Amino acid sequence: MADEILSEFQNHPESWHRVDTILENSKSQNTKFLALKILENAIKFRWKSILKEQREAIKDYVLSVVILTSKDEVLFQENSLLLQRLNGILVEILKHEWPHNWKDFIPNIISRSETSETVCENSMILLRLLSEEIFEFSEGNMVQSKITDLKENLNKEFSEIWKLFEAIFQNSENVSLINSSLKTLHVFLSWVPIGYILETQIIEYLSKKYLSNNETLNYSLKCLIEIASIEPEEGQYDGRLVFLFTQTMEVIAQYIKSELEVENYYEKGNDDDREFIQNISLFITIFLRNHLQIVENEKLLDGIVTSLKILIGVSTVNNIEIFKICLDFWYFLSKNLFDEKINSVSIINTSSLDLGSSFGGMGRGSNNNSMNNNNNRSERMNAYSEVLPDVRRLLIEKMAKPEEILIIENELGELIRERQKDTSNIILYKKMSKTLITLTHLDHKNMEQIMLERLLNEIRNPDWKWSRLNTVCWAIGSINGSMTEKQEKRFLIIALKELLDMCENKNGKDNKAVIASNIMYIVGQYPRFLRNHWNFLKTVLNKLFEFMEETHPGVQDMACDTFLKITHNCKKQFVKKHKNQNSLFVEEIIERMPEITKLLQLRQKQVFYETMGEMIHVANYGIQEELIARLMVTANDRWKQIIEIAGTNVMSLKKPNICRELVFILRVNTRVVSTVGVAFQKQLSLHYQEMIDLYSTYSKLIFEYIEERGALVAKSEIIRNMRHVKSQIIVLLQTFISKYDGNDKFLLDDLIPPFLELILDDYKNNIPEAKEASILALITTIVDKLKHQVSESIPLVFDSIFECTLLMIRENFEDYPDHRLNFFKLIREINRSCFVSMFLLDTDRFKLIVDCIVWAFKHTERNMSETGLYTTEELLDNINSNENILNDFYSGYYLILLTDIFSILTDTLHKSGFQIQYKILRTMFMLVKTEKITVYLDDNNSFTHKDNSNLILNSITELFLESFNNLTENQIHDFARQLFDNCENPDKFKTILRDFLVIMKEFSGDDNSDLYSEEKNLELKQLESLEIEKQLLGLKIQQKEDNLDPELQKDLDFF
Repeated sequence: MADEILSEFQNHPESWHRVDTILENSKSQNTKFLALKILENAIKFRWKSILKEQREAIKDYVLSVVILTSKDEVLFQENSLLLQRLNGILVEILKHEWPHNWKDFIPNIISRSETSETVCENSMILLRLLSEEIFEFSEGNMVQSKITDLKENLNKEFSEIWKLFEAIFQNSENVSLINSSLKTLHVFLSWVPIGYILETQIIEYLSKKYLSNNETLNYSLKCLIEIASIEPEEGQYDGRLVFLFTQTMEVIAQYIKSELEVENYYEKGNDDDREFIQNISLFITIFLRNHLQIVENEKLLDGIVTSLKILIGVSTVNNIEIFKICLDFWYFLSKNLFDEKINSVSIINTSSLDLGSSFGGMGRGSNNNSMNNNNNRSERMNAYSEVLPDVRRLLIEKMAKPEEILIIENELGELIRERQKDTSNIILYKKMSKTLITLTHLDHKNMEQIMLERLLNEIRNPDWKWSRLNTVCWAIGSINGSMTEKQEKRFLIIALKELLDMCENKNGKDNKAVIASNIMYIVGQYPRFLRNHWNFLKTVLNKLFEFMEETHPGVQDMACDTFLKITHNCKKQFVKKHKNQNSLFVEEIIERMPEITKLLQLRQKQVFYETMGEMIHVANYGIQEELIARLMVTANDRWKQIIEIAGTNVMSLKKPNICRELVFILRVNTRVVSTVGVAFQKQLSLHYQEMIDLYSTYSKLIFEYIEERGALVAKSEIIRNMRHVKSQIIVLLQTFISKYDGNDKFLLDDLIPPFLELILDDYKNNIPEAKEASILALITTIVDKLKHQVSESIPLVFDSIFECTLLMIRENFEDYPDHRLNFFKLIREINRSCFVSMFLLDTDRFKLIVDCIVWAFKHTERNMSETGLYTTEELLDNINSNENILNDFYSGYYLILLTDIFSILTDTLHKSGFQIQYKILRTMFMLVKTEKITVYLDDNNSFTHKDNSNLILNSITELFLESFNNLTENQIHDFARQLFDNCENPDKFKTILRDFLVIMKEFSGDDNSDLYSEEKNLELKQLESLEIEKQLLGLKIQQKEDNLDPELQKDLDFF
C-alpha cells in the first residue's frame, strides 16, 4: 500500500511543490532521496512550464541548501550522498538557466568558496559536474545550440575558475579538497586553453608536489596523463613537455626502482597501488606516442629506455586491460622503428632492399640481411635494441589464442562447432601478431633465437606445461610471412622437427594431443613454405590423415580444420602433377577417402568433403565433373539404397537413422557445391527428381501425421527429423543457385519449374509450426539471382507466402523469428530486383506489401527493423525514379509512411536506426519542397490547406499534439517548418531532428521560441488564469485545494 501511495505521489505533476517540506521534516533518507528525484524530474522535463518566479525560487532554494549543507564540515560528511544528489539537481537547473538567466553563478560560487574549505570542495564538485554535462554527456540530452552556448560561456568564465585552482594548490593542505580539485582539473584539461596548462606552474604542482604524495599521486598522475595527450603546434612548448616527462618519470622511479619490482608492487599492493600501475602505463604510452620525437631530439634516449624498461615490467602484471594499453604502444614503437629502418636503408642503398615487398605489408618477406646491416643502424635503433628483445619475450610468453571455437547444440540436438569471430581474444591475437611480425622485421635473427630458445626449453623441461608450449607455438605461427623463404625454411624445419620428436617421445594421449595440435597449427600458418616444398606438404597431409584416426578429443577436429586451411592456401598443388607422381594428389586422396575418414564423425566428414571441393574447383574444368563423380560415389550409393528401400516401404523414411543419413548426404552435397559451383550441375541432375519426390513425400508424411495427432506434434522429434530433410533439400538448392554462374536458361527452364510450385504449395498449406523458413530464403536467392526474369512468378509467390506469413508474425514481434527475418529480406529483394512486378499486383496486394515493410521497421530487434528501413529507403528511390507511378504511390502512402517513420523516430526503442530514419524523412520533405509530387496529398480531397507543404506542416502538428501533450502547437509547427527549410542540408536537417528529440522530453509553457534559439532568452509568459501566481512564490507556496487529491494528501502525511 505504501509503495502505491509513494508511486502515485511521485507521478503527480504537482508533487514537486512538497519537496522542501519533505527535506526539512522527514527523518528518512530514502524519503528525502525520493523527494529529490521528484524535483530532479520536474527540472529535467517540466522546467519551462514552471512559472518564472517559481523557477527563481527553486534556484535560490536549491543553492541555499547546497551551501548550507556544505558549509559545515560535519553536515558535509554526514550528508555526502544527499549533497551529491543536490549538486546534480543544481547542475540540471544550470543547463536550463546558465548563463543568460543566472549570469553570476560562477562568480558567486567562487566567492563563496573562500568562506570554507568544504564549500570550496563542493564548488569543485559542482564545476566538475557542469563540465562533464557540457563536454561529455550533452549529446542527445541538450539541443546543439545550447551545447555550443554553454561551452563558449564556460570558456569565458574559466580565468576566474583557474584563479581558484591556483589558490587551492598554493595554500591548501586539505587532502580531500586537493583530490577533489585534481579530479575537477582532470575533467577540465581536455578543453581549457593550452596556455593555462603549459604556461603556468600547474605541471610543477602536479609532478612535484602531488605526485610525490601517496594520498594524491593517482589523481595528479591522471592529470599528467591528460596533459601528455595534448599536442601543441610543433616546437611551441617542447621544453615544457620534456620537463613534464623527465620530472614525472623521476618521481615514478622513486616508487618503482626497476622493471623487476613492478609485478611484485602490483600483486602485493592495494587497489590504489594497482591503479597507480595502470596510470603509469597510460602516462608512458600516451606521452611517448604523442611526443617521442621531442624527447629524442633532446638527447634523452637513455631516459626513454629507462621508462620503456618500467613499461615492460608493467606489461607483465596480471591485468588484461593494462596489457592491452602496453601492447598498443609496443606496436606503435616497433612500427615507428621499422618505418625508419626502411627509409634509412632505402636512402643508403635502394638496390639492397626489395621495397615492393617491404611496403607491401607486414606479412611479407623482406631482405633482412640488408636491413640488419649494423653499419646502417642509427644511434636511435641501437638504443631501442636494448629493450626490444625483452618485448619479444614478453609477447611470446603472453601470446593469445589464435581462434575460439564453441561447441553448441543445433535444433536436432547435434553438437556442432562454431568458430567465433571478432571476440576480444581474437582481436588481441591479431594485434599481438602484427606486433611480433614488425619486431621480426626489425631483427629476425633475435626473434628466431628467442622463439627457438623458448621452444627448446619447454621441450627439454621435465616439468613442461601445456600453456607455455601453446603460447610459444601460437607465437611461431603468428609471424608467418615475416622472413625470407630461406630464413623461414630453416626456422620451420628446426621447430617442427623438435615438436615431432617431442610428440613421439612424450607419454600420455593428452600430452600427444596438445603437441599434435600445435604442430597442425604451425604448419597451417605457413602456406608459402608448403607451396614451395611439395614433398614436405605431402608429408604434412599424410600426418594430418594419421591424426584423423586419433580419437582423442579435439585432435580430429583440428586435423580436419587444418586440412581445409592448408587446402585453401595451397589448393593448386593438389591438382597438378609433380615429379615422380603418376596421378594427381587429389585423385589419390579420393581413392583413400574411405580409409582416411572411417573414424571421423559426420560433421568432420562434411569438412573433409568441403576441402576436397576446394581442390576440385581449381582443377582443369574438363576433369572437374569426373572428380566430383568419384568423390561422391559413397554418398551416391547410400542415397540410392535409401531411395530404393523407400520405394517399397515409404514408412522407412520416418526412421531417425534414415533421416540423419539423408541429412548428412544432403549436407555433403551442399558443402561440395559451395566450393565447386557450376561444375556440380551434373551431380545435382543425377538425383534432382528423386530430391523433388523425396521433398513431396516428406511433406505428405508430415501433413498426415499432424492431421492425425494435432498441431502439438509439430514439435515432436519425428516431425523435426523429417522437416530437417526437407530443409536441407532447400538449402542445397539455394546454395547451388547462389553459386551457379552458368547460363540462366538452365535455372529458368530446367531447375526451378519442377520444385517452385511444390514448395510454395507446401509452405501455403502447412500449419505455421511446420512451415519451412528456408523456403523464404530460397525464393530470396532466386529473385536475387535471376532478377526481372522471374517477375511473372511474383504473383504466385505473393499468393503462397505473403498473407499466411503475415498472419504468423503480426500478433507480436517475437514469434517465428527466422520466418520474420527471411520474409522481410524477401520483400527487400523483390523491391530491389523485381520492382516493376510489384505494380502488377492489385491495390490490396500492394498495400499488403507496404504494410509488411512498415511492420518490419516497427520491430525493436535491430536486424529486422533496419531491414524494413532499408527496404523503405530503396522503395522510395525506385518510386522517385519512375514518374509514371510517383504521384499515385504518394497520394496513397505519403502521409502513412511519414506518420510511421516519425512514430519510430520518437519512441526511444529504435535509436539504432536514426541514420536511415533521417534519410527517409529528408527524402520525403525534399519531394514536397521541390514539388516533385504534383498531386494533392490530402486523403480526404479537402482543400483546407493551400498546398502540400501546409498540409504536411499541419499533419505533423496534429500528429505530435496528439502524441505528446507536453508540446505546443507553435513549437511543433516551427519544428516542421525548419525541416522544410533545411531539407537540402543533410547535416542541418539531422541536427534539427536530434534537437527535437531532446526537446520533446520536456514540458513547456505557451511561449516556446527559446527552444530553438536559446540565445534569445525569452521568458515564458505568465499564466494569468492561475491563482498560484498571486501567492508567495517559491517552493514554500500554499497549495491550491485541487493540487493534490485529498485522499492522497492524507496518505502522504503518514510519511
